[in-house]
Amino acid sequence: EGKDAMVWGGPHNDSENRNFGSDDRLLVHAWTNSDVPDTTRSLIEFNLSSIPAGATIIDARLNLYNNYTTSSFGGQHSSLTGPNSSVIRRVVQEWDETTVTWNTKPAFISQNEVLLDPSSSPNEDFLNIDVTQLAKDMLENPSSSFGFMVQLQAEEYSRALVFASSDHIDSTLHPKLVVCYSFYTPFP
Repeated sequence: EGKDAMVWGGPHNDSENRNFGSDDRLLVHAWTNSDVPDTTRSLIEFNLSSIPAGATIIDARLNLYNNYTTSSFGGQHSSLTGPNSSVIRRVVQEWDETTVTWNTKPAFISQNEVLLDPSSSPNEDFLNIDVTQLAKDMLENPSSSFGFMVQLQAEEYSRALVFASSDHIDSTLHPKLVVCYSFYTPFP
């Protein structure tokens, strides 16, 4: 379980102040709209409260699925001007899925960030992304851990990744975090 939202930094339709928390897409892009630059980043937070206190995370894998049904970029990743390599960072400030905007986006840190290779096909799913160290950081620092920020490594124009959000009608396309942990309880 979790929440996600897209934050859009662009002057058209006042997108910098609009909330996209119920949108069915998680865009990660740098583009132009009528020759005016705009950029999106996506926020994803999973509820880790079911992991018992004292547990040790062994492995954590994030799955992001292409949103081939959206009209944005024809539902396809794009690398028109260069690679659409991206990065996942830990968010260190609380955010609300129903109110977050580009102008109110939370802070993040680059410690233990995960670099992702560019897409290799227009409708590629990004599966089994190793976010183990980020998940460990989140479990060890719950007061400064509020999910992931996904953005392009180089926010240069005409590059995009198009993923489905947890609001997509097809639940098999929702972002997914799989965590493997061990829990040892010594005998008295």
